[in-house]
This record gives sequence, structure tokens and C-alpha cells, in this order.
Amino acid sequence: MEKPTIDQIRTKIDEVISYHRADVKRRLAIVEFIEKHRSIFEEHLVAPTHYPQSVDIDNPSREDALALMKAFGGKWTKNVNGVNVDYWQKIGDAIVRLWSTPPPPSCRVVEVEEIVPAKPEEKVIRKRLVCTNGSSVEESKDDLI
Repeated sequence: MEKPTIDQIRTKIDEVISYHRADVKRRLAIVEFIEKHRSIFEEHLVAPTHYPQSVDIDNPSREDALALMKAFGGKWTKNVNGVNVDYWQKIGDAIVRLWSTPPPPSCRVVEVEEIVPAKPEEKVIRKRLVCTNGSSVEESKDDLI
């Protein structure tokens, strides 16, 4: 095996330093967010978990999730996660996630078979959140529910 050149080693060292600086910056943003919003966590009796990538509130009740979304404000993105829903958004420099929240009472997670547009012969199963609106069922959009 050929030894790397000094320039390759310097480049690798710079990459490692850059990675760790970004990691420290992300973790500091998380700490600052939690300190700034401590009263919201305390008011709703929820604490973030020890996840190093974001501010995570795991398995909040539906009521707690709605209260936290209202308290933090902004536009939340939702993703189906098993039979529950994950909500997240970037607030300042921190990513905040409400992980594994029960869906709204009028909604349920369903599996839908879809055709892959690039490969019409291929089908995939995707999970979707569908909500009843009166007597019809509509697929939920990116609105907050």
C-alpha cells in the first residue's frame, strides 16, 4: 500500500478539524436552544432527550405536541413514522423534533401501494397520514395537524 503524501494528510486533517468544529457548533446551538426555552419545557413538563443531532422530545402526548408547536411557533414538517407522526423544524441554529407523536384523532396512518414513476413495473408501499373531513377522506398536506 502506498503511503499518502503530506498534502493528502494535511487535507485529511483539515477535514477532521472542520467536521469537529461543525459538530461543536451544532451541539452548542442545541444547548443554547434548551437554555433559552427551558421555561417552555418546564411549563409543559417535558424534557428533551440526550440525542446529539437535535433537540428531541420523544413520545409526547398529542396535547403536549400541540402545546409545544404553539409555544415554539413556526412551520412544522411532518413525517409518518410507523403508526405515529414526527414533527420537526429548524429554529435558529437548532433542529427541534417531536418524535413519535400520536396522529390527530381524525387521522390514521395507512399503507398505500404506489407505482415508481421511473420504473412503471415497480411498486412500493408507502405510509400516508389520511384525515377525515366530514364524510370524505383526504390525504393530509404539510399543514399543521
